Amino acid sequence: MIRWPLLSVAFELNYAFDIFLGTAIPLSYLALICVLGKKKYWEVGWILVLIATFLHIHEGFWGAFLLGITWIATSFSDKKINFKVLVYIIIYLFFLILLIVPTLKNSEYVDGSYFSQIYVYTRLPHHLLLSYIGKERITKAIFLLFFINFILLLELLKYKNNKSNKNTIVYIYFFSIVYILMYGIHYMSTEILKIPFIITMYIPKIFKFFVFMSILNSIILGLKRVERGKVLSGTIFLIITLILDISTSNTTYIILLIFLLSFLILEKKILNLFLFKNKHLKIIINIFIYLLVFFLIYKKYFYLYDKLKFLYVGILIFEFISPYIKNIKIKKITFFIAFILLTLSFFNSMKGKFYNVTEEGYQYISGLEYAQKATDIEVYDLAIQFKKVSNLNDEFLANPYEVYPNYFQLFSERNCYVLDKNIPSQKQLVIQWYERVQKVKNINELNEEEIKRLLKDINVKYILLSEDKFDILEKSSYFEEVIKNKKYGIFKLKEE
Repeated sequence: MIRWPLLSVAFELNYAFDIFLGTAIPLSYLALICVLGKKKYWEVGWILVLIATFLHIHEGFWGAFLLGITWIATSFSDKKINFKVLVYIIIYLFFLILLIVPTLKNSEYVDGSYFSQIYVYTRLPHHLLLSYIGKERITKAIFLLFFINFILLLELLKYKNNKSNKNTIVYIYFFSIVYILMYGIHYMSTEILKIPFIITMYIPKIFKFFVFMSILNSIILGLKRVERGKVLSGTIFLIITLILDISTSNTTYIILLIFLLSFLILEKKILNLFLFKNKHLKIIINIFIYLLVFFLIYKKYFYLYDKLKFLYVGILIFEFISPYIKNIKIKKITFFIAFILLTLSFFNSMKGKFYNVTEEGYQYISGLEYAQKATDIEVYDLAIQFKKVSNLNDEFLANPYEVYPNYFQLFSERNCYVLDKNIPSQKQLVIQWYERVQKVKNINELNEEEIKRLLKDINVKYILLSEDKFDILEKSSYFEEVIKNKKYGIFKLKEE
């Protein structure tokens, strides 16, 4: 049996903020959680991914894709097809088509090869290109995958009559096959054939789901071992979910391999002295395991303690008090208390607090303070002044590759002509963005005459410069100074 509250800890601490940047990924994750347990809530899962698809098509689609893979794996493991789920899949595909067809009808024709070159190699190569990830990381990932699958093969042979265990391992094998196939399909479609199909370009998004699924399955396998009394090997699987930077740090990668090797050794019969069968001893050890995991989380993410404190208490009540209460009324009261604690944790986590973490400790800061700390105070002050002296529809030009124009645009609420990081996803708009960047990318190398011609050409009156470029326009007869401080300034093209 899977203990859902501990899974909630993994869901709360997803270990990488970029995993949750999408609007729909949490819903897709919840959908996958619905079908990973012994009892599968297929209907709820497909409703969640359908809603997720309407919120963010890529994140909803990949959630649905893995939901479908889970259904195929379940059918293979059970040796029978659940046709009710097939109906859910058909309904989902119907709504997906309704969502996609209007966008295809309204799209303008673009050159496929030109678009692919821009989108794949210029837009977000770190997000889209496997070659950007690097052969070393991909090799490490696949080696790790084969090592884990070898361990699970031994597990499958050892407990082949345990249906729940067998299902979990079959899922992992299916996910492993899909994982490798996704690498191959993405590489072929973006780097060899250059197909202008956004779904194939967005295949790397599915790897975020694989991270989440691996965390869940690691916890599931760990808890199953703890329940069987295999405390050390079970704890290893639970601690693995707390190891960070596996892809970027060779040290943590080696630590992970050592953990897996230790697990393999502990599974041998010669070390049965670590097998605990006494019921009361197992309960005590379970409590210590939970406390150990909570302690490791606290040490690694101490600034999240205030968000998780209710969750910790709720989990402990749900796990170690509620099952042993026989009186129905008291049991309901206990369950209600646990529910309130978990709900408080949920709402507490939605407050969106920012933390300023230093060696002395941490403190809450507002969203505005966070944005101000991310850039120079001079940018903020200048932006507020520019907002007061300009109109809502006024645009400004700045170096698209600099960071400060992004914050200036945010604080001033005035649009920058083009920014390297502000990239649309619609095909014709991507091409427009690229051509704008190409037009102004050499702005720092232009003289006053060339800047004047450029501003007239793009129909923009204002230009934002850093202090090292002030001398170009300060004495110019073509420009007037609007506002400036010691670091940044706004200049305006004079009307002729």
